[in-house]
Amino acid sequence: MRASLTALFVATATVLACASSPTTPSQAPPAAGLGAVEAQQWLNEEREETRAALEAWEAGKYPDDESGKKIAALIKRSDAQTGARMREYCQLLTWILLKAEDTLHDQVDDTEKLHVEGRQAFIRLDKLRSELGRANVATLKALLPFSRNDYWEISELEERLGR
Repeated sequence: MRASLTALFVATATVLACASSPTTPSQAPPAAGLGAVEAQQWLNEEREETRAALEAWEAGKYPDDESGKKIAALIKRSDAQTGARMREYCQLLTWILLKAEDTLHDQVDDTEKLHVEGRQAFIRLDKLRSELGRANVATLKALLPFSRNDYWEISELEERLGR
């Protein structure tokens, strides 16, 4: 669903931007632009969803959505060590996504801290991927509610951190 909404908003914003582009400088649209407010509102809502999911993970719970229920069931079927790694993987990936969203939307105040914490998070994520193995990581990736756009935001953050 989130991927569909992302694609819809990107396509809508592109169409609206093209349709409203001026033919002469005197016809320039207002600074906010047609659809820009709606797109910003949607991006803020998406970031709040990610923040809520992270808060659930940090509280030792699961996100209150379908993916959280499925991940809880998967972890319950796993041995204790694998289950703990799966929880940590999901929590860490959610934290990275939130930082990526904040960074891409100019919401980060302490960029130096982000560089240190972000690099450490990616190093730990790589280790967890190795410890969990391809099958578990693929299963978690399928269950997490992250869109291709979310993974793109994560890769942009990783590139920005010089990894």
